[in-house]
Amino acid sequence: MTADASRFRGRSVIAVLLGLELLKHAGLLSLGLAQPWGDSPLYWRLAGDAATGDVWLVEAALAFRTPGYPWWLAIWRSLCGPAALVVAVLSQHLMVLLTSVLTAALTARVTRSTAWGLGARALCALSTARPLYANWVLTETLATALLVLAAWCLVGACDRGRLRCLLLAGLCLGLGALVRPSMLAAAPALISAGWFVAHRQPGPWSRRLLVLSAGPLVLVACLLPWCVRNAVLFDRFTLTVFTGRELWTAHFSPWPGGELAIPVDGAGAELRARIGEADIDLRHNTSVSNVLKQSGLNDAETDALMERVAWQAMAAEPGRAAFRTLARCATFWYVKDWEIDLVHDTPSTDGRGFDAAQRRWIASPWQSVVVSGLRWTPERWFPAMWAWSVATWIGIGVLLGDRDRRPAGWVFALVLGTTTVLTAALEIPLYRYRCMLEPLMIAAAVVAGQAVLNRFHGPSRYRPSA
Repeated sequence: MTADASRFRGRSVIAVLLGLELLKHAGLLSLGLAQPWGDSPLYWRLAGDAATGDVWLVEAALAFRTPGYPWWLAIWRSLCGPAALVVAVLSQHLMVLLTSVLTAALTARVTRSTAWGLGARALCALSTARPLYANWVLTETLATALLVLAAWCLVGACDRGRLRCLLLAGLCLGLGALVRPSMLAAAPALISAGWFVAHRQPGPWSRRLLVLSAGPLVLVACLLPWCVRNAVLFDRFTLTVFTGRELWTAHFSPWPGGELAIPVDGAGAELRARIGEADIDLRHNTSVSNVLKQSGLNDAETDALMERVAWQAMAAEPGRAAFRTLARCATFWYVKDWEIDLVHDTPSTDGRGFDAAQRRWIASPWQSVVVSGLRWTPERWFPAMWAWSVATWIGIGVLLGDRDRRPAGWVFALVLGTTTVLTAALEIPLYRYRCMLEPLMIAAAVVAGQAVLNRFHGPSRYRPSA
């Protein structure tokens, strides 16, 4: 096949995949913009505060939310008025398309093949969970795009030894942490890539140290202003104050939570005294935190008290707490996405800040067909999820076993591994929390497929990617 014919074939494949993706996004948009998640109204309200001038979100006085996503939504609320939700959702669908392009580029980089990059693009076209999340006011879509861009930069930095790739990766992770603090789990990967780049630098050790610290310094610079804000409002120089509520969820919830006994003495007695006779579920962190704030504690004080009680419970049953944490590490890799049902809106508003007419901007007769189809997608089928998870770690093993690609393998292993541990320590694993890793899982699974094919048919003769 001539070079011109090969380019034409590649462009044709890209065009077909883009057409499939656009058709998929149109079908998912037909489900409407109902917001089934409890986080969405708060993000929308914070965006409204930022759009009207309260950029530092002082009026809300919340320590457990970061400003990145409200600021993103505030742009649309400022510019688009009544159409803000529609425009915000469309922008999120565009971010999913951008993520597909980045996933293909990342895969081409780690496989050294544009053809395998197209294979990753095809898997992105089949994905339905992440595009569906773009319909909702949640951080996952924006954070995923920033994470994949950061990973692409980190792998590029390892391959080419370029400092600017490290700087851009640090910027992406810093902005991503402002959107979703769990992205700080990727910081070890940033340091690892900096180590590989610094090791290749000529000159004195001081130059290597500068290269090693460049990415983390950019990340810290992004987070510093918000940490100062929290220090001023809550006397806590930190990105977010949410550890107590997260530990409460992880260690007091039923399986795979810790199901630990809630202490009745010490910090537990103080918490119970503040709750008093309130009829709430003590194992539900939001119910507990709401009552504690009503008792006179501010947001940071509430979280601190819940954290003390959680640590007290873990100290009383350390074996059970550790075992359940390890179990959640495993759970993180076999969860599937939930089946969805159509949400029927009320005639005017849902009482949570969203206009119902705006949320039902599409009334498609195909909605029931789309929902039925989604029930058969791989993300909602356990065996497919198990196979995908196994392929992901096989692919990472292939990268780590290849001397030339080992730095990229460490980037993948650290991002996925630290995210697993962080989520298991602080949350009950859901597909929603793992969906951010989908693009990296696709890239790693393609690496595994490439390795299997090469083993049986010899090395690929495809042209290496640039």
